[in-house]
Amino acid sequence: MKRLKEYKNKNLLKGDYPNYPQFAALAEWNCYYDARDSVGKYYKEDFDDSSWSNATLVGKVGCLPFNDTYLCLAPAFSFDKGYTEAEDAGKYLNLTFTEGKTIKIDLGKDQQFSPYFELNSEEDGKKIVYYTDTYRTENSGSFKDVYITKKGEQSYESYPWRSGRYLFREVPAGVTLKKVGYRRNGYDTKVIGSFSSSDEQLDKLYKMACDTLTICRRDTYRDCPERERAPWAGDVANQIAQSLYALDGNANLLTKKTILSLLGYVSADEDSEIPNCIPLRMPCNKLTENSTQCLAFLNSIYEYYLYTGDKETCELVYPILLNYLKVYERKDGLVKYRTGTFQWTELSIAKSSRTVSTISLLRMFYPGRTTSRRKRIKVSFKIESLPSRITSERSTLRKKASQVRPLMMTALMLGQ
Repeated sequence: MKRLKEYKNKNLLKGDYPNYPQFAALAEWNCYYDARDSVGKYYKEDFDDSSWSNATLVGKVGCLPFNDTYLCLAPAFSFDKGYTEAEDAGKYLNLTFTEGKTIKIDLGKDQQFSPYFELNSEEDGKKIVYYTDTYRTENSGSFKDVYITKKGEQSYESYPWRSGRYLFREVPAGVTLKKVGYRRNGYDTKVIGSFSSSDEQLDKLYKMACDTLTICRRDTYRDCPERERAPWAGDVANQIAQSLYALDGNANLLTKKTILSLLGYVSADEDSEIPNCIPLRMPCNKLTENSTQCLAFLNSIYEYYLYTGDKETCELVYPILLNYLKVYERKDGLVKYRTGTFQWTELSIAKSSRTVSTISLLRMFYPGRTTSRRKRIKVSFKIESLPSRITSERSTLRKKASQVRPLMMTALMLGQ
């Protein structure tokens, strides 16, 4: 094995490292590659690695900090066998830049990909910076990568995946681009659902929604493919419902993986961060709860069962779902408002935020209760008092209907 010194980091470059801002939630880093230090095509079968040292054992399976290993339920990522040439780059090819210029290349649609290019550099050390249109999102930085040239002809594929529709390159003087392309990659799933109407814009919206659904997943569901790449419970709930309708069976494997993650993150131990609570994000370095989002995720598990018939998975997490419902107390004959770690409301008006949050919580809570009562998922223990609570609280809710705005009550009717 050998440390590939062409890939630089802060420790190697120290003060010369371009410290482009990145959002703290991202697990990945920017990529800095210096072609002058390349060891060559180490991935080729005929590459001579005889001078490299052998790998050494750092620990057996189960040792800290790695802990136990589990079979990944999701399929291996899908990678195109070849590169797709960016047609929009044609006007920039085979032209030697006489001054630095930022070029913008349209890739056709937002997608997950690995950038690729071929070029000629008149001298060593030319710095090319590249990023996508998603680099700045909601005032947060995602990825901005650097390639340092060697002299002459060269080609390069940046292995860390990026997301976006437009690819920007800051090309210095003395560089001639020969080819600009990308290798599409991502979660291995296909759109098999269909929708058509007499409205062209509505059909376009459906296609865009399917594209969004496919790029907001990788090893987990993601709220977005650039700024956070985080599996927030509310986003996951929406995506599960959409995936069941629009995508093939491979998509369900990611849902199953997400549901079973509850087994590793939920604890009934009173000393745990949030006992018996469904986490707002999994994985995460600190467990948090948001009542409306966590309840939405709970509801999506039953939707998953209806579409797949995966009884075994649902039975494994059923005690977790039931215990989470039990943490909700009663007040004035209804469910007591539960803030969780922070509040999530549809409105930001201070005077109505608590009312709206309570409405949202109830809107999610009652279907969650109903989900726990489904006869099709059999478990070895009773649901105790949940059925009587549902009946009682619905009755109280109807009596208090005149005290709540009609619009909010419409959202609260719980399918009755």
